[in-house]
Amino acid sequence: MYGDMKRVLACVDHTEVTPAVVEQAATLARLSGGKLTLLHVAPAEPEWVGWEPGPQTVRDEVAAGMRAAHRATQALADALRPGLDCEALTVQGPAVQEIVEMAAKLEADVVVIGARRRGRLAELLAGSVAKSLFRAIDRPLLVVPARATDG
Repeated sequence: MYGDMKRVLACVDHTEVTPAVVEQAATLARLSGGKLTLLHVAPAEPEWVGWEPGPQTVRDEVAAGMRAAHRATQALADALRPGLDCEALTVQGPAVQEIVEMAAKLEADVVVIGARRRGRLAELLAGSVAKSLFRAIDRPLLVVPARATDG
């Protein structure tokens, strides 16, 4: 069973569920002798009215956030080495679209994501990446719930 999961894509959002997602994905990759890719999807840049780009301060803040997110994702990958073939990627855009596209590009055998605990109102209004991925992705999806002791 695990031998069929040579390419594991783990989506990390640097919230309370991230350690559990990384742990489960690393276990799958180790059991299969495969490769683990940690993917962080940063929000798309805000759209500005008109043709001019947004204020430089906002662009600088977005760029700094992207660098910080990539450093955090890279640190997770570094902690899994040596002993596991692991890489870190940070992309920007709509989460579900980016995850689906990256899973296809990497030919991932399984995608591992986390499900955060949220209130019913937030779930009703916003839905969740996990629920949207169930409809959009064409490969196995492992959803790791937030642990009862987390956040």
